[in-house]
Amino acid sequence: ILDSSGSNHMIGNQSLFSHLSFSTSLASVTLTNGSQIKVHSIGQTHSIPNFPLHSILFVPSCTFNLISISKFIHTLNFFVLFVNNFVLI
Repeated sequence: ILDSSGSNHMIGNQSLFSHLSFSTSLASVTLTNGSQIKVHSIGQTHSIPNFPLHSILFVPSCTFNLISISKFIHTLNFFVLFVNNFVLI
């Protein structure tokens, strides 16, 4: 899911990570509905060709994968254009 309001990438499937750093001091994240979920680790993935993503939050209880548009364009120096039912990167 491309998330235009989120500030972090979040993945709930550990097998999508190429590297993970575990820590007991990671905070929870607040979802748009106000609920909070625990972050278990931070990692990186190369699952999307030509778009390496870093500092992704691993949240096992997350049933979806979120790509933060703001983090994506600032980290990779891209632009994103939403047109009707399409997304251009």
